[in-house]
Amino acid sequence: MAKKIPGSGQLNAGTISSVRGSKMDQTCVASSTNSINNSTTFFKCQATMPGSTGAASNRSFSNFRNAAVVTGNISTVAESASTYNDANNGSFTTTIQTDSVVSGVYNFKFQGESAWTECTSNSRTINGLTSGIYTTCIRDGLNPAACQSYVAANGCVGLADGNRRYVFQRNVNRIIA
Repeated sequence: MAKKIPGSGQLNAGTISSVRGSKMDQTCVASSTNSINNSTTFFKCQATMPGSTGAASNRSFSNFRNAAVVTGNISTVAESASTYNDANNGSFTTTIQTDSVVSGVYNFKFQGESAWTECTSNSRTINGLTSGIYTTCIRDGLNPAACQSYVAANGCVGLADGNRRYVFQRNVNRIIA
């Protein structure tokens, strides 16, 4: 018969000892230090997470404050075949998954653009492209947006071939103003 913790009165070490052997006397088989270390290493390698000495004592859950995974999708439409391969009608669509940003404002930057484009729509399409590999960048529009880490990916606009889809993501550490 399992022992129970008394419903009234004070608890002391002797009382707690009396419940040994009950279902509440369970231990975790995974090392919490290793779990924190592994997760911190993962975020540190993939994000702009605060530096670490690698020592177990240097890990804490506060390292994960404002950590997030920003996820995007790329969809490309191939350029049509033409005599000189100059139809220039390929397209490149970048979409930010709405559940990966907190601001509801989305920032996009396409290859060759010097400034970020801020949108309230989570998708942006560039038309009139020749075949080739293009780079796109996304970030959360959370203020100050200029301080936010961005996620970059490449997508290929083909020539007279199939359309392509890509998924990309990166762990980032958000800056809260």
